[in-house]
Amino acid sequence: MTRVQADPHRESHARHRVWPAYLGIFGFALAIRLVWLGHQPLWRDELFSILWSRFDSPFLIGEGTRIETNPPAHFLVLKAWIAIAGDSAWSVRLPSAVASAGAVAVQYAIGRRLLNRSTALLGAVLLAVSPLSVAMAHEARPYGAVELAAAFVMLGATGFLTAAYRPSRSSGALVGWAAVFVASCVVAFVLHYTVLFLIAAALIATGLALVCRRPLPRSALAIWIGTGALTAAVIAVPLISAMSLSQSANIAWIQPTTPRALLHFVGNVFLGLAAFPYRGEGVVAVFALAALGIVRRYGVSSPVFWALIVLPGTAFGLLAIMSLHRPLLVPRYAEWLCIPGTMALAAGLSAIPFDRLRKAAIGVAILGLTTALAIQLLRQDNEHWPGLVGAIAHEPACRGPIVFTDDTNPLAIIYFAPALLDRPFYRVSESTASTAERYLLERYATVTTLSPSQFTTASQGPATVISRRGEDGAYTLTLGSADYDRPFGDLLRLSCRNRSATGGVQNRTP
Repeated sequence: MTRVQADPHRESHARHRVWPAYLGIFGFALAIRLVWLGHQPLWRDELFSILWSRFDSPFLIGEGTRIETNPPAHFLVLKAWIAIAGDSAWSVRLPSAVASAGAVAVQYAIGRRLLNRSTALLGAVLLAVSPLSVAMAHEARPYGAVELAAAFVMLGATGFLTAAYRPSRSSGALVGWAAVFVASCVVAFVLHYTVLFLIAAALIATGLALVCRRPLPRSALAIWIGTGALTAAVIAVPLISAMSLSQSANIAWIQPTTPRALLHFVGNVFLGLAAFPYRGEGVVAVFALAALGIVRRYGVSSPVFWALIVLPGTAFGLLAIMSLHRPLLVPRYAEWLCIPGTMALAAGLSAIPFDRLRKAAIGVAILGLTTALAIQLLRQDNEHWPGLVGAIAHEPACRGPIVFTDDTNPLAIIYFAPALLDRPFYRVSESTASTAERYLLERYATVTTLSPSQFTTASQGPATVISRRGEDGAYTLTLGSADYDRPFGDLLRLSCRNRSATGGVQNRTP
Protein backbone atom coordinates (compact mmCIF):
# COMPACT_ATOMS: atom_id res chain seq x y z
CA MET A 1 0.00 0.00 0.00
CA THR A 2 1.45 3.33 -1.04
CA ARG A 3 1.67 5.93 1.71
CA VAL A 4 0.45 9.40 0.79
CA GLN A 5 3.06 12.07 1.44
CA ALA A 6 1.92 15.08 3.42
CA ASP A 7 1.94 18.42 1.66
CA PRO A 8 4.02 20.84 3.81
CA HIS A 9 2.36 23.88 2.23
CA ARG A 10 -1.11 22.56 3.04
CA GLU A 11 -0.09 21.78 6.65
CA SER A 12 1.39 25.26 7.08
CA HIS A 13 -1.78 26.84 5.68
CA ALA A 14 -3.90 24.72 8.05
CA ARG A 15 -1.83 25.84 11.03
CA HIS A 16 -2.31 29.48 10.07
CA ARG A 17 -6.09 28.94 9.90
CA VAL A 18 -6.14 27.57 13.44
CA TRP A 19 -5.11 30.80 15.17
CA PRO A 20 -8.27 32.76 14.23
CA ALA A 21 -10.29 29.93 15.79
CA TYR A 22 -8.34 30.19 19.04
CA LEU A 23 -8.71 33.97 19.11
CA GLY A 24 -12.42 33.72 18.38
CA ILE A 25 -12.95 31.18 21.16
CA PHE A 26 -10.93 33.31 23.59
CA GLY A 27 -12.91 36.43 22.66
CA PHE A 28 -16.23 34.61 23.04
CA ALA A 29 -15.32 33.27 26.48
CA LEU A 30 -13.92 36.62 27.61
CA ALA A 31 -17.05 38.47 26.50
CA ILE A 32 -19.18 36.14 28.63
CA ARG A 33 -16.89 36.61 31.64
CA LEU A 34 -16.92 40.39 31.34
CA VAL A 35 -20.72 40.51 31.72
CA TRP A 36 -21.40 42.08 35.13
CA LEU A 37 -17.81 41.49 36.17
CA GLY A 38 -17.93 44.32 38.71
CA HIS A 39 -21.66 44.15 39.40
CA GLN A 40 -21.51 42.31 42.70
CA PRO A 41 -19.60 43.82 45.61
CA LEU A 42 -16.34 42.40 46.87
CA TRP A 43 -16.90 39.61 49.35
CA ARG A 44 -14.85 38.33 52.26
CA ASP A 45 -12.25 36.25 50.41
CA GLU A 46 -11.74 38.90 47.75
CA LEU A 47 -11.24 41.58 50.38
CA PHE A 48 -8.68 39.35 52.05
CA SER A 49 -6.80 38.92 48.75
CA ILE A 50 -6.69 42.68 48.18
CA LEU A 51 -5.61 43.53 51.72
CA TRP A 52 -3.07 40.69 51.95
CA SER A 53 -1.48 41.76 48.67
CA ARG A 54 -0.75 45.18 50.20
CA PHE A 55 2.11 43.66 52.20
CA ASP A 56 5.54 43.96 50.64
CA SER A 57 6.89 41.17 48.47
CA PRO A 58 9.55 39.89 50.93
CA PHE A 59 6.82 39.32 53.52
CA LEU A 60 4.54 37.55 51.03
CA ILE A 61 7.22 35.06 49.98
CA GLY A 62 8.72 34.75 53.46
CA GLU A 63 6.86 35.06 56.73
CA GLY A 64 3.51 35.29 54.94
CA THR A 65 3.78 31.73 53.65
CA ARG A 66 3.86 30.50 57.26
CA ILE A 67 0.68 32.42 58.11
CA GLU A 68 -1.51 32.13 55.00
CA THR A 69 -2.24 28.65 53.61
CA ASN A 70 -2.49 29.76 49.97
CA PRO A 71 0.75 30.10 47.95
CA PRO A 72 2.06 33.64 47.42
CA ALA A 73 1.97 33.67 43.59
CA HIS A 74 -1.59 34.99 43.36
CA PHE A 75 -0.93 37.76 45.88
CA LEU A 76 2.25 38.84 44.09
CA VAL A 77 0.47 39.05 40.74
CA LEU A 78 -2.47 40.88 42.31
CA LYS A 79 -0.11 43.30 44.03
CA ALA A 80 1.53 44.20 40.71
CA TRP A 81 -1.82 44.46 38.95
CA ILE A 82 -3.35 46.75 41.61
CA ALA A 83 -0.37 49.06 41.27
CA ILE A 84 -1.32 49.46 37.59
CA ALA A 85 -5.11 49.24 37.49
CA GLY A 86 -6.29 50.01 41.04
CA ASP A 87 -8.31 47.90 43.46
CA SER A 88 -11.89 48.39 42.29
CA ALA A 89 -14.06 45.29 42.02
CA TRP A 90 -13.91 45.29 38.21
CA SER A 91 -10.16 45.77 37.94
CA VAL A 92 -9.11 43.16 40.52
CA ARG A 93 -11.39 40.56 38.90
CA LEU A 94 -10.20 41.22 35.35
CA PRO A 95 -7.07 38.98 35.56
CA SER A 96 -9.23 36.05 36.67
CA ALA A 97 -11.63 36.63 33.79
CA VAL A 98 -8.82 36.79 31.23
CA ALA A 99 -7.14 33.67 32.62
CA SER A 100 -10.42 31.73 32.63
CA ALA A 101 -11.08 32.74 29.02
CA GLY A 102 -7.58 31.52 28.16
CA ALA A 103 -8.45 28.15 29.71
CA VAL A 104 -11.35 27.87 27.26
CA ALA A 105 -8.94 28.37 24.34
CA VAL A 106 -6.63 25.70 25.77
CA GLN A 107 -9.68 23.44 26.11
CA TYR A 108 -10.10 23.72 22.34
CA ALA A 109 -6.48 22.63 21.88
CA ILE A 110 -7.07 19.62 24.16
CA GLY A 111 -10.09 18.61 22.11
CA ARG A 112 -8.18 18.88 18.85
CA ARG A 113 -5.44 16.63 20.21
CA LEU A 114 -7.85 14.01 21.51
CA LEU A 115 -10.89 14.17 19.24
CA ASN A 116 -11.71 16.34 16.23
CA ARG A 117 -12.33 19.97 15.45
CA SER A 118 -16.12 19.96 15.86
CA THR A 119 -16.06 18.10 19.18
CA ALA A 120 -13.24 20.34 20.40
CA LEU A 121 -15.32 23.39 19.56
CA LEU A 122 -18.32 21.95 21.41
CA GLY A 123 -16.18 21.24 24.49
CA ALA A 124 -14.85 24.81 24.41
CA VAL A 125 -18.37 26.26 24.15
CA LEU A 126 -19.60 24.13 27.06
CA LEU A 127 -16.70 25.31 29.23
CA ALA A 128 -17.21 28.92 28.11
CA VAL A 129 -20.81 28.93 29.41
CA SER A 130 -20.13 26.73 32.45
CA PRO A 131 -21.63 28.60 35.43
CA LEU A 132 -18.98 27.33 37.83
CA SER A 133 -16.16 28.45 35.55
CA VAL A 134 -17.76 31.87 35.09
CA ALA A 135 -18.38 32.18 38.84
CA MET A 136 -14.70 31.58 39.58
CA ALA A 137 -13.74 34.03 36.82
CA HIS A 138 -15.78 36.67 38.66
CA GLU A 139 -13.65 36.44 41.80
CA ALA A 140 -10.41 38.22 42.65
CA ARG A 141 -9.01 34.90 43.81
CA PRO A 142 -6.50 32.48 42.24
CA TYR A 143 -9.13 30.11 40.79
CA GLY A 144 -9.27 31.67 37.32
CA ALA A 145 -5.49 31.45 36.99
CA VAL A 146 -5.57 27.91 38.41
CA GLU A 147 -8.08 26.95 35.72
CA LEU A 148 -5.70 28.19 33.01
CA ALA A 149 -2.69 26.42 34.51
CA ALA A 150 -4.71 23.23 35.00
CA ALA A 151 -5.80 23.37 31.36
CA PHE A 152 -2.13 23.44 30.35
CA VAL A 153 -1.47 20.48 32.69
CA MET A 154 -4.23 18.60 30.88
CA LEU A 155 -2.83 19.69 27.51
CA GLY A 156 0.66 18.48 28.43
CA ALA A 157 -0.64 15.10 29.60
CA THR A 158 -2.98 14.56 26.64
CA GLY A 159 -0.37 15.78 24.17
CA PHE A 160 2.16 13.33 25.56
CA LEU A 161 -0.38 10.49 25.55
CA THR A 162 -1.53 11.04 21.97
CA ALA A 163 2.08 11.36 20.79
CA ALA A 164 3.00 8.12 22.57
CA TYR A 165 0.05 6.28 20.96
CA ARG A 166 1.21 7.13 17.45
CA PRO A 167 3.03 4.30 15.64
CA SER A 168 5.71 6.70 14.42
CA ARG A 169 6.27 8.42 17.73
CA SER A 170 8.98 11.07 17.99
CA SER A 171 11.18 11.37 21.06
CA GLY A 172 11.44 15.10 20.46
CA ALA A 173 7.66 15.50 20.56
CA LEU A 174 7.44 13.42 23.73
CA VAL A 175 10.10 15.51 25.46
CA GLY A 176 8.39 18.70 24.33
CA TRP A 177 5.03 17.67 25.75
CA ALA A 178 6.73 16.49 28.94
CA ALA A 179 8.30 19.94 29.31
CA VAL A 180 4.89 21.58 28.87
CA PHE A 181 3.50 19.28 31.57
CA VAL A 182 6.27 19.96 34.11
CA ALA A 183 6.18 23.74 33.61
CA SER A 184 2.39 23.81 33.88
CA CYS A 185 2.48 21.71 37.05
CA VAL A 186 4.90 24.10 38.71
CA VAL A 187 2.83 27.18 37.81
CA ALA A 188 -0.43 25.52 38.89
CA PHE A 189 1.00 24.32 42.18
CA VAL A 190 2.33 27.72 43.22
CA LEU A 191 -1.13 29.15 42.54
CA HIS A 192 -3.07 26.67 44.68
CA TYR A 193 -1.87 23.59 46.53
CA THR A 194 -4.99 21.50 45.79
CA VAL A 195 -3.90 21.22 42.14
CA LEU A 196 -1.62 18.48 43.48
CA PHE A 197 -4.57 16.08 43.06
CA LEU A 198 -4.79 16.88 39.35
CA ILE A 199 -1.03 16.52 38.92
CA ALA A 200 -0.99 13.15 40.66
CA ALA A 201 -4.01 11.97 38.67
CA ALA A 202 -2.40 13.01 35.37
CA LEU A 203 0.80 11.14 36.22
CA ILE A 204 -1.12 8.03 37.29
CA ALA A 205 -3.63 7.96 34.42
CA THR A 206 -1.02 8.62 31.71
CA GLY A 207 1.35 6.05 33.21
CA LEU A 208 -1.39 3.39 33.34
CA ALA A 209 -2.39 4.16 29.75
CA LEU A 210 1.20 3.60 28.62
CA VAL A 211 1.54 0.37 30.63
CA CYS A 212 -1.69 -1.00 29.13
CA ARG A 213 -0.63 -0.11 25.59
CA ARG A 214 0.42 -2.99 23.34
CA PRO A 215 3.11 -3.14 22.19
CA LEU A 216 4.55 -1.49 25.29
CA PRO A 217 5.99 1.96 24.37
CA ARG A 218 9.15 1.56 26.44
CA SER A 219 10.80 4.83 25.43
CA ALA A 220 7.64 6.85 26.09
CA LEU A 221 7.14 5.13 29.46
CA ALA A 222 10.74 5.88 30.46
CA ILE A 223 10.32 9.55 29.52
CA TRP A 224 7.06 9.75 31.50
CA ILE A 225 8.64 8.19 34.59
CA GLY A 226 11.40 10.78 34.34
CA THR A 227 8.75 13.48 33.93
CA GLY A 228 7.07 12.38 37.14
CA ALA A 229 10.36 12.32 39.03
CA LEU A 230 11.28 15.79 37.78
CA THR A 231 7.84 17.18 38.67
CA ALA A 232 8.06 15.75 42.19
CA ALA A 233 11.55 17.18 42.66
CA VAL A 234 10.56 20.66 41.50
CA ILE A 235 7.44 20.96 43.67
CA ALA A 236 8.95 19.22 46.72
CA VAL A 237 9.78 22.45 48.57
CA PRO A 238 6.36 24.12 48.27
CA LEU A 239 4.74 20.73 48.90
CA ILE A 240 6.51 20.38 52.25
CA SER A 241 5.41 23.92 53.11
CA ALA A 242 1.81 23.07 52.21
CA MET A 243 1.86 19.93 54.35
CA SER A 244 3.07 21.95 57.33
CA LEU A 245 0.06 24.25 56.92
CA SER A 246 -2.50 21.48 56.36
CA GLN A 247 -4.01 21.85 59.83
CA SER A 248 -4.46 25.61 59.61
CA ALA A 249 -7.69 27.14 60.87
CA ASN A 250 -8.04 28.85 57.48
CA ILE A 251 -9.95 25.83 56.16
CA ALA A 252 -11.59 24.76 59.41
CA TRP A 253 -14.92 26.21 58.24
CA ILE A 254 -15.32 23.51 55.55
CA GLN A 255 -17.98 21.02 56.56
CA PRO A 256 -17.05 17.34 57.08
CA THR A 257 -17.41 15.11 54.05
CA THR A 258 -20.54 12.96 53.73
CA PRO A 259 -21.67 10.60 50.94
CA ARG A 260 -24.36 13.11 49.95
CA ALA A 261 -21.78 15.92 49.84
CA LEU A 262 -19.65 13.76 47.56
CA LEU A 263 -22.60 13.26 45.22
CA HIS A 264 -23.39 16.97 45.14
CA PHE A 265 -19.73 17.76 44.58
CA VAL A 266 -19.52 15.48 41.54
CA GLY A 267 -22.55 17.11 39.97
CA ASN A 268 -21.52 20.66 40.71
CA VAL A 269 -17.90 20.37 39.63
CA PHE A 270 -17.59 17.85 36.83
CA LEU A 271 -19.95 19.64 34.49
CA GLY A 272 -20.33 22.97 36.25
CA LEU A 273 -24.06 23.11 35.45
CA ALA A 274 -24.59 25.33 38.47
CA ALA A 275 -22.45 27.05 41.04
CA PHE A 276 -22.39 25.61 44.50
CA PRO A 277 -24.39 24.79 46.61
CA TYR A 278 -26.94 23.58 44.04
CA ARG A 279 -27.81 19.89 43.95
CA GLY A 280 -26.34 17.82 41.15
CA GLU A 281 -27.63 14.24 41.25
CA GLY A 282 -29.07 14.62 37.75
CA VAL A 283 -25.76 15.94 36.48
CA VAL A 284 -24.02 12.81 37.75
CA ALA A 285 -26.35 10.73 35.60
CA VAL A 286 -25.60 12.91 32.57
CA PHE A 287 -21.86 12.46 33.07
CA ALA A 288 -22.31 8.70 33.45
CA LEU A 289 -24.16 8.58 30.13
CA ALA A 290 -21.40 10.64 28.52
CA ALA A 291 -18.82 8.18 29.86
CA LEU A 292 -20.78 5.28 28.39
CA GLY A 293 -20.86 7.06 25.04
CA ILE A 294 -17.08 7.52 25.13
CA VAL A 295 -16.51 3.86 25.97
CA ARG A 296 -18.89 2.75 23.21
CA ARG A 297 -17.30 4.87 20.49
CA TYR A 298 -13.63 5.03 21.44
CA GLY A 299 -13.14 1.99 23.69
CA VAL A 300 -11.25 1.64 26.97
CA SER A 301 -7.83 1.54 25.32
CA SER A 302 -8.05 4.92 23.61
CA PRO A 303 -6.40 8.14 24.86
CA VAL A 304 -9.89 9.67 25.04
CA PHE A 305 -10.94 7.18 27.71
CA TRP A 306 -7.79 7.65 29.78
CA ALA A 307 -7.77 11.47 29.52
CA LEU A 308 -11.48 12.20 29.97
CA ILE A 309 -12.64 9.38 32.22
CA VAL A 310 -9.72 7.86 34.15
CA LEU A 311 -7.80 11.10 34.77
CA PRO A 312 -10.66 13.19 36.26
CA GLY A 313 -12.01 10.13 38.06
CA THR A 314 -8.62 9.55 39.68
CA ALA A 315 -8.33 13.23 40.63
CA PHE A 316 -11.75 13.22 42.25
CA GLY A 317 -10.98 9.95 44.05
CA LEU A 318 -7.76 11.35 45.51
CA LEU A 319 -9.53 14.53 46.57
CA ALA A 320 -12.37 12.56 48.15
CA ILE A 321 -9.98 10.29 50.06
CA MET A 322 -8.05 13.27 51.39
CA SER A 323 -11.29 15.00 52.35
CA LEU A 324 -12.21 12.11 54.59
CA HIS A 325 -9.17 13.11 56.66
CA ARG A 326 -9.28 16.87 56.12
CA PRO A 327 -12.50 18.21 54.53
CA LEU A 328 -11.63 19.92 51.24
CA LEU A 329 -14.66 19.20 49.09
CA VAL A 330 -15.87 22.56 47.90
CA PRO A 331 -16.24 23.21 44.15
CA ARG A 332 -13.84 26.14 44.08
CA TYR A 333 -11.03 23.82 45.22
CA ALA A 334 -11.49 21.61 42.16
CA GLU A 335 -12.93 23.94 39.57
CA TRP A 336 -10.37 22.51 37.14
CA LEU A 337 -12.47 19.32 36.94
CA CYS A 338 -14.81 21.34 34.72
CA ILE A 339 -12.18 21.09 31.96
CA PRO A 340 -12.24 17.29 31.47
CA GLY A 341 -15.88 17.21 32.56
CA THR A 342 -17.18 19.48 29.81
CA MET A 343 -14.92 17.85 27.20
CA ALA A 344 -16.18 14.43 28.28
CA LEU A 345 -19.73 15.69 27.86
CA ALA A 346 -18.87 16.98 24.39
CA ALA A 347 -17.33 13.64 23.43
CA GLY A 348 -20.33 11.74 24.78
CA LEU A 349 -22.78 13.95 22.90
CA SER A 350 -20.79 13.58 19.69
CA ALA A 351 -20.89 9.79 20.12
CA ILE A 352 -24.70 9.65 19.83
CA PRO A 353 -25.29 7.56 16.69
CA PHE A 354 -28.42 9.24 15.31
CA ASP A 355 -27.83 12.60 13.67
CA ARG A 356 -31.08 14.31 14.69
CA LEU A 357 -30.90 12.99 18.22
CA ARG A 358 -27.26 14.07 18.50
CA LYS A 359 -28.04 17.61 17.34
CA ALA A 360 -31.02 17.82 19.68
CA ALA A 361 -28.96 16.62 22.66
CA ILE A 362 -26.20 19.13 21.89
CA GLY A 363 -28.76 21.93 21.67
CA VAL A 364 -30.32 20.92 24.98
CA ALA A 365 -26.89 20.80 26.68
CA ILE A 366 -25.89 24.25 25.45
CA LEU A 367 -29.32 25.71 26.27
CA GLY A 368 -29.28 24.17 29.73
CA LEU A 369 -25.84 25.51 30.57
CA THR A 370 -26.67 28.95 29.16
CA THR A 371 -29.92 29.09 31.14
CA ALA A 372 -28.14 28.09 34.35
CA LEU A 373 -25.50 30.74 33.68
CA ALA A 374 -28.13 33.42 33.09
CA ILE A 375 -29.89 32.50 36.33
CA GLN A 376 -26.58 32.66 38.18
CA LEU A 377 -25.70 36.09 36.77
CA LEU A 378 -29.13 37.45 37.65
CA ARG A 379 -28.95 36.22 41.23
CA GLN A 380 -27.48 38.30 44.04
CA ASP A 381 -25.29 35.62 45.60
CA ASN A 382 -22.46 37.64 47.10
CA GLU A 383 -22.44 39.50 50.38
CA HIS A 384 -23.93 42.91 49.57
CA TRP A 385 -23.62 44.49 52.96
CA PRO A 386 -19.82 45.11 53.02
CA GLY A 387 -20.16 47.84 50.41
CA LEU A 388 -22.56 49.67 52.72
CA VAL A 389 -20.23 49.57 55.69
CA GLY A 390 -18.61 52.78 54.48
CA ALA A 391 -21.79 54.62 55.40
CA ILE A 392 -21.17 53.82 59.06
CA ALA A 393 -18.37 56.37 59.39
CA HIS A 394 -20.70 59.18 58.30
CA GLU A 395 -23.48 58.48 60.80
CA PRO A 396 -23.55 60.99 63.69
CA ALA A 397 -24.77 58.30 66.10
CA CYS A 398 -21.77 56.10 65.33
CA ARG A 399 -19.61 56.40 68.45
CA GLY A 400 -17.36 54.33 70.63
CA PRO A 401 -15.54 51.09 69.81
CA ILE A 402 -16.41 48.90 66.81
CA VAL A 403 -18.02 45.59 67.77
CA PHE A 404 -18.51 42.86 65.17
CA THR A 405 -19.70 39.28 65.29
CA ASP A 406 -18.99 36.12 63.30
CA ASP A 407 -21.82 36.81 60.88
CA THR A 408 -20.12 39.97 59.59
CA ASN A 409 -16.85 40.71 57.85
CA PRO A 410 -14.46 43.07 59.66
CA LEU A 411 -12.22 43.20 56.58
CA ALA A 412 -14.91 45.32 54.95
CA ILE A 413 -14.17 48.06 57.49
CA ILE A 414 -10.50 48.14 56.49
CA TYR A 415 -11.40 48.46 52.81
CA PHE A 416 -14.60 50.58 52.86
CA ALA A 417 -14.30 52.58 56.12
CA PRO A 418 -10.61 53.10 56.98
CA ALA A 419 -11.52 56.19 59.00
CA LEU A 420 -12.80 53.87 61.76
CA LEU A 421 -9.52 52.01 62.19
CA ASP A 422 -8.30 54.30 64.99
CA ARG A 423 -11.02 52.97 67.29
CA PRO A 424 -10.80 49.84 69.47
CA PHE A 425 -12.21 46.71 67.85
CA TYR A 426 -14.05 43.96 69.72
CA ARG A 427 -14.73 40.64 68.08
CA VAL A 428 -17.62 38.84 69.79
CA SER A 429 -17.17 35.18 68.97
CA GLU A 430 -17.00 31.69 70.38
CA SER A 431 -14.68 30.52 67.58
CA THR A 432 -11.15 31.43 66.53
CA ALA A 433 -10.47 33.47 63.40
CA SER A 434 -8.09 32.08 60.83
CA THR A 435 -4.44 32.85 61.44
CA ALA A 436 -4.04 35.00 58.33
CA GLU A 437 -7.22 37.01 58.88
CA ARG A 438 -6.39 37.62 62.54
CA TYR A 439 -2.88 38.76 61.56
CA LEU A 440 -4.33 41.08 58.96
CA LEU A 441 -6.80 42.65 61.38
CA GLU A 442 -4.15 43.20 64.03
CA ARG A 443 -1.93 45.01 61.54
CA TYR A 444 -4.66 47.57 60.89
CA ALA A 445 -6.46 47.85 64.22
CA THR A 446 -6.38 46.85 67.89
CA VAL A 447 -8.67 43.82 68.14
CA THR A 448 -9.88 42.12 71.32
CA THR A 449 -11.77 38.84 71.06
CA LEU A 450 -14.49 38.25 73.67
CA SER A 451 -17.13 35.60 74.12
CA PRO A 452 -20.76 36.82 74.12
CA SER A 453 -20.92 36.55 77.91
CA GLN A 454 -17.65 38.45 78.37
CA PHE A 455 -18.83 41.20 76.04
CA THR A 456 -22.14 41.52 77.89
CA THR A 457 -20.41 42.17 81.20
CA ALA A 458 -17.48 44.22 79.87
CA SER A 459 -19.23 46.52 77.40
CA GLN A 460 -20.37 49.78 78.93
CA GLY A 461 -21.08 53.08 77.23
CA PRO A 462 -21.59 53.87 73.53
CA ALA A 463 -20.58 51.26 70.98
CA THR A 464 -21.08 50.67 67.25
CA VAL A 465 -22.28 47.10 66.79
CA ILE A 466 -22.12 45.67 63.28
CA SER A 467 -24.32 42.64 62.82
CA ARG A 468 -26.50 41.22 60.11
CA ARG A 469 -29.16 40.70 62.78
CA GLY A 470 -30.69 43.86 64.14
CA GLU A 471 -30.82 44.35 67.90
CA ASP A 472 -32.81 46.79 70.00
CA GLY A 473 -30.97 49.90 71.02
CA ALA A 474 -31.09 53.65 71.40
CA TYR A 475 -30.37 54.08 67.69
CA THR A 476 -30.99 51.54 64.92
CA LEU A 477 -30.43 52.15 61.22
CA THR A 478 -31.38 49.53 58.66
CA LEU A 479 -29.17 49.68 55.57
CA GLY A 480 -30.64 48.04 52.52
CA SER A 481 -34.30 48.92 52.79
CA ALA A 482 -36.30 52.09 52.25
CA ASP A 483 -33.96 54.08 54.47
CA TYR A 484 -31.32 54.08 51.73
CA ASP A 485 -33.44 52.95 48.80
CA ARG A 486 -30.97 50.15 48.01
CA PRO A 487 -32.33 46.94 46.40
CA PHE A 488 -30.17 44.70 48.53
CA GLY A 489 -32.78 43.41 50.94
CA ASP A 490 -32.52 43.42 54.68
CA LEU A 491 -28.92 42.19 54.88
CA LEU A 492 -27.34 44.54 57.37
CA ARG A 493 -28.54 46.27 60.50
CA LEU A 494 -26.32 48.83 62.11
CA SER A 495 -26.93 49.45 65.81
CA CYS A 496 -25.23 52.46 67.33
CA ARG A 497 -26.22 51.99 70.94
CA ASN A 498 -25.86 54.22 73.95
CA ARG A 499 -26.24 51.48 76.53
CA SER A 500 -24.43 48.28 77.47
CA ALA A 501 -24.79 45.29 75.18
CA THR A 502 -27.30 42.58 75.86
CA GLY A 503 -26.84 38.91 75.08
CA GLY A 504 -28.16 36.95 72.18
CA VAL A 505 -25.31 37.51 69.76
CA GLN A 506 -25.89 35.30 66.73
CA ASN A 507 -22.85 33.06 66.23
CA ARG A 508 -22.50 31.44 62.84
CA THR A 509 -19.58 31.22 60.44
CA PRO A 510 -20.24 32.71 56.99
